[in-house]
Amino acid sequence: MWLKTPNGLTNPVMFQVGKFPEFCCTYNQYRFENENIERDTHILETPVTINGRILPGKTNRFTLKLFKGQNIVILAQARKLIPYLADGVPGWFQAIVALYDENWKELAYADDYYFNPDPVLKFRVPETGIYFLEIRDSIYRGREDFVYRIYVMEEKDALLLFPLLFDHNSIMENSLSRLPETVKSLPQYRESEHSMHFEQYISIPALVKGCINYPGDIDRYRFYGRQKDVIVLEIYGRRLGLPIDPLIRLKNQYDQIIEWNDDMKQDFEHDLLTHHADSYLMVKLPATGNYTVEITDAQGHGGDEYGYFLRLSKPMPDFQIMVSPSRINVPADGFAVLKTYAIRKDGWDGDIEIAIKNCPTGIELGGNIIPAGRNIVQMTLYVPARYMGQSMPLEIEGKAIIAGREVIRQAKVADEKMQAFAYTHLVPSENLIVSVIRQKFRQIKPNIPQTDTLKIPAGGFTTIKCETERWFRPGLTTSLWFDLKNPPEGIKIKDIYFDSGYYNLTIMADEKIAGYKDNLIIEIFEEISLQQGKRKTPAGFLPAIPFEVVKND
Repeated sequence: MWLKTPNGLTNPVMFQVGKFPEFCCTYNQYRFENENIERDTHILETPVTINGRILPGKTNRFTLKLFKGQNIVILAQARKLIPYLADGVPGWFQAIVALYDENWKELAYADDYYFNPDPVLKFRVPETGIYFLEIRDSIYRGREDFVYRIYVMEEKDALLLFPLLFDHNSIMENSLSRLPETVKSLPQYRESEHSMHFEQYISIPALVKGCINYPGDIDRYRFYGRQKDVIVLEIYGRRLGLPIDPLIRLKNQYDQIIEWNDDMKQDFEHDLLTHHADSYLMVKLPATGNYTVEITDAQGHGGDEYGYFLRLSKPMPDFQIMVSPSRINVPADGFAVLKTYAIRKDGWDGDIEIAIKNCPTGIELGGNIIPAGRNIVQMTLYVPARYMGQSMPLEIEGKAIIAGREVIRQAKVADEKMQAFAYTHLVPSENLIVSVIRQKFRQIKPNIPQTDTLKIPAGGFTTIKCETERWFRPGLTTSLWFDLKNPPEGIKIKDIYFDSGYYNLTIMADEKIAGYKDNLIIEIFEEISLQQGKRKTPAGFLPAIPFEVVKND
């Protein structure tokens, strides 16, 4: 949910509707008290969902009545609720849960669940009686947004509510449907039980369903390839919620390693994962002959839950688009900025056109091309004044020509979240909502000569002219100021001056970035002279200006 205010929409906030009785801590969690351990005196029985928060140095405890023979699952949600905290290390609430008997003897403890930082504790109750559940941060941090939900339930309920966590057969069955359409349409193979000692023959292309059945297990697949053929070997495991940390090796017929990979590069599509563990190789074969693919777990783990899918094929050029933020507040008859991310696949690197699907009349995207070689581009969104006061969903899509055919991909929506001051992640959101708000300040209307692309000489400069409405308020004198928003390295505004009714912006490019293409996003400020001095107030944006840095002949 989010709130609609005169200034637009707030950021979205998630909430959950639970199946179990909900219990909230009764002691005051908003006060920084001297006592380090906060113990609730209510006696809780399963199933129950416990809600609370952790403040600095605090440990929260709850009293449970459990019965002999119960198979109890205690599942904590902390990072899942608020994925990233800007000034926290490692960037989220890292919860630890423990279970004690009535004599305060520790019986079970958990600080994670496979690769998931939210802990899951499994426990078979030895005797009927009172038990104590404890939760804290791993290094005793705390804040008012260190909130948690703890599910205390029997194993049968856990399998029903969280099948993709505990039912590994369901995980594999569900995972196939979550693969890209182009991947799951490949001819399918199933791993042979003897592939640890014998190489299983497959033909290109192939999608292999396999499993690292026990620690140290190695799956081997043999295929025939021709010299200079380019092939892709890609593992889908961790991205599908499976615990495997795959390691992949490609060997020639002499058992020599040609290429290997442990972890793929950062994938914005799955950026709640901090460890992009799936493996990826794109290799040009050096000779004609037989090759062997070896797959194992990089950490030496294994078991029935360590499943994977292997894609073995020629390159399948494709792309995906992500758009941020998920809530955009646009001044009526003005511009707002959005950021687009291109996830390019199997080496494809062409232009991508960004468009609004079923676009309402008058709404426009400025600078709506992601050029070849660029993965992140800022654009502007213009909304006419007639939509003022409205909030509307928009669907963004990307279009590109790949191998002579048009490919259209629906954009995914996300919000940028910073982790520990430095790393920016994209947290998925359901949809993109645009709210059209009244101007706080009178809109500046630039008049820029319409050209396809602004040419900036490498090591030189060019000038943009902006004609604006001049206006004054009694007792104030105003002038305009222009700043580049998140400018590309090597691009800057060298000079700004007013002449003959125009603001002239001199844009300079470093000589080292010849050939660079992107958009200029220029923010406008009103510089108001007051008795107390000068003050800058935001006054909008210019429409995105596509540019190219060209060699200076």
